[in-house]
Amino acid sequence: KVNRVYEKIINQNAHSSNSRLLLLLLCPSLVNSYIMPLNWKKVFLLIFWMGVASGTVILLDYLLPIPDEISGVLYFLSIGIAVSTVLNYYQKT
Repeated sequence: KVNRVYEKIINQNAHSSNSRLLLLLLCPSLVNSYIMPLNWKKVFLLIFWMGVASGTVILLDYLLPIPDEISGVLYFLSIGIAVSTVLNYYQKT
């Protein structure tokens, strides 16, 4: 009986903190979608450069004996760099 009381208290605390976090993340005043409008040119270039970056990492992984831990990080970072570069270059258009 005592364990159930503690479970209820723990569940209530977890629920209240999750709802506060979700409310903060979904607050409409934090999201301004008019800063960077998305057009088809950006979408095409994003997909193209993400493919080039990931293809380069896969090719390097195929040619060189790179451990999976390093190639996974390189894959993740190369796609992130490609996305941020394209979005920063076409920020105002």
